[in-house]
Amino acid sequence: MRLRARTQTECEDAEHFLSGSRQIPSVSDHQPPLSAWCSSPTTPRQEPHIQTLAEELEDAKFRTPDGPRGNDPDPDDPDDDDGGNDNAPDPDAEDNPLLALTNAITRLSNATRHRPEDSGAVHTKVCEPDTFDGTDPKKLHEFLVQCELNFHDRPQAFCLDSRKIGFALSFLKGIALAWFEPDFLNAIPGAEPAWADNYSEFVIELTTNFGPHDPVGDAEHQLNNLLMKDGSRINKYIIEFNHLATQVCGYGEGALRHMFYNRLPDRIKDEIACIGKPPRLIDLHTMAQGIDTRYWE
Repeated sequence: MRLRARTQTECEDAEHFLSGSRQIPSVSDHQPPLSAWCSSPTTPRQEPHIQTLAEELEDAKFRTPDGPRGNDPDPDDPDDDDGGNDNAPDPDAEDNPLLALTNAITRLSNATRHRPEDSGAVHTKVCEPDTFDGTDPKKLHEFLVQCELNFHDRPQAFCLDSRKIGFALSFLKGIALAWFEPDFLNAIPGAEPAWADNYSEFVIELTTNFGPHDPVGDAEHQLNNLLMKDGSRINKYIIEFNHLATQVCGYGEGALRHMFYNRLPDRIKDEIACIGKPPRLIDLHTMAQGIDTRYWE
């Protein structure tokens, strides 16, 4: 009799289970929801789409053969469309709680894994500056530009002026490095020079002692003597002209356009004269480049 009663009880339990009246136990009864974990102030900030996936994962954990708790996504609602990405859930997941849970876990894992800004997988490589020894003042400008490129490439690493100064000093040698050595070797606490923790002051110190003494006058002199030779290509001439034009003062658009035209070889000026000189300097550059390109074809 006991065996028959036990068998009857087990059959009734099985019928209740198959009819869906009994709910599969969930680990969520003992653990906080994943959506609460993602929004917790003690955890790193999550992206909005990761928050949504965490909520979807929490919802999938409660799915039973009778269907999910809450409202199902409306297939006719465009806001519920996942955009047709590769991580879209399987349609069969609506009737399979384990498959729904697996899809949600996969999407959440992929969303947190493929984030290059956090993992550092994507990073540009900027060349380090060439060493500067202070013997050629014309190379100082190029050295400072290369330093700035590195600063902009890694702003967090060079958030302090002291780090910028240390980086620049590491690429000095010869008399340029010797100029700053006494302030480091014989440093007196509380009496550091102004450039020790101010990068702008450091650049002024470096430029004053190893840069051109009259950069504007030197640029004007080089611009007045700049000439494009007949057997050379125009690109080098344009680069040198633009570099010097940015350093001179008091030269308007018309004056620079006139100087650029007069320094061109006759083979280019003759064709420009037939077409007509454009009113803007940039247009004159483009026209001269086209003429020079056809000449070398």
